[in-house]
Amino acid sequence: MAFGAFVRKHGMFFSMILIFIAMAFLTHWWTGTWAFLSPENLSNLSEQVTVNGILALGMTFVILIGGIDLSVGSILAVCAVVLALLSDPTNVAQVVPASGYRSLLQFLAHPFTAILFALAAGILLGAWNGLLVSRGKVLPFIVTLATLTIGRGLAYLASGSQSLRVKASIFKVLGLYSLDRLCYEIWYGIAGLPREAVAAMAKKGIPKGDQVRVFVESLSLPDKLASGLPNPGKILPGSTFVPGFTVVFLLVAFLAWAGLVLRRRERLEKNGVPVPPKEETMTQLVVGAVVFLLLGIVFASHQGIPIMVLLFAALALGASFLLNRTVFGRHLYAIGGNREAAYLAGVRVEKCTFIVFVLMGLLCAVSGIVATSRAQAATPATQGVLAELEAIAAVVVGGTSLMGGVGTIGGTIIGVLIIGIVVNGMILMALPNPVQLIFKGLLIVAAVLIDMRTKRRSSAGMM
Repeated sequence: MAFGAFVRKHGMFFSMILIFIAMAFLTHWWTGTWAFLSPENLSNLSEQVTVNGILALGMTFVILIGGIDLSVGSILAVCAVVLALLSDPTNVAQVVPASGYRSLLQFLAHPFTAILFALAAGILLGAWNGLLVSRGKVLPFIVTLATLTIGRGLAYLASGSQSLRVKASIFKVLGLYSLDRLCYEIWYGIAGLPREAVAAMAKKGIPKGDQVRVFVESLSLPDKLASGLPNPGKILPGSTFVPGFTVVFLLVAFLAWAGLVLRRRERLEKNGVPVPPKEETMTQLVVGAVVFLLLGIVFASHQGIPIMVLLFAALALGASFLLNRTVFGRHLYAIGGNREAAYLAGVRVEKCTFIVFVLMGLLCAVSGIVATSRAQAATPATQGVLAELEAIAAVVVGGTSLMGGVGTIGGTIIGVLIIGIVVNGMILMALPNPVQLIFKGLLIVAAVLIDMRTKRRSSAGMM
């Protein structure tokens, strides 16, 4: 009884589970293997959804106020190119003709200044959209469609229409490292390496500054070891790469989440607010425990939880807090529900609209930094192409109404995962890219039809 009520209340989550199971069987039938369920593929899936997930967080805010942003893919590309260009003086020399301007850019070129300029580029382009929509009263569709083409042109100009690589270690950490690999490198960097390992790497001519990284790779990637090091078990008897940091992190995260659920229930009971039956709350905790356990098994079986996934989780928590726990978030729901009524109630509609588009631009920049770090390069011709459609699809599939006023960050995350599961399955089945595009389009149409049907039911219920 309690489980049935829980399933009805969280239907979107269980729909995602059914899609996941269906895709696992479909890929098995198509390929003859269970590669979809392998820890390596599921960990890769979590990384694949991160870029689109960060964009979808911002798109939730935009759609929630009844807007739309078609420029997110191009803004992502601009920020990625700015990041790559200013991350290394050689990239500046490769693109910019010899002049005082080139000398200035080479002087500024540094990984941290590159990140700051990339974030600033995203904010500026978001502010451009926000000003035209809020003050210029131009339809968001028109403004962002124009920015889509402008941004792509800027990306080509800034990169010289060529790919730019990023080489700094901070981008390797963000795009390629897991929590455990980072913690292992910090640990061995402080505590020092075993003498046998140092001697073996010195014999191979590995520079001292790279020895910690190479040693941790020998623990975490023994099948890809190219340095010729002895087996890690011979260097440190019985030692292996144990992703204990991931296990501890997920355990602490589960306990924190469970504590919040119980504390919220206690606070509601204390204030006399009706709460779900205790059986439903217990079901929620049990399902949550199973989810965290499965995440632990997947990530612990493949090097640990990726750094970019942690970043996405932190941004999702921040976005959820902003929507649910602040006056600004309540104003966004009011604007999306009825813009005129919100204005008459004293909500600063123009200011909120401007902030939403600036926030969208900022998240585009973060997504561009993550995408560039994962690919270790910025490619203006392909980076961010059709990203706006995937972000919109994820938001709508997650239950946010295109009419505005209805939506949650949790629903958006589920929508992102659904899109990611479907795309990952099609990649494993080696379906041609045109076929993948058709399926994505059909998924968007289905999501819009569901949204329209839900809206009609809500209107009929009110009457």
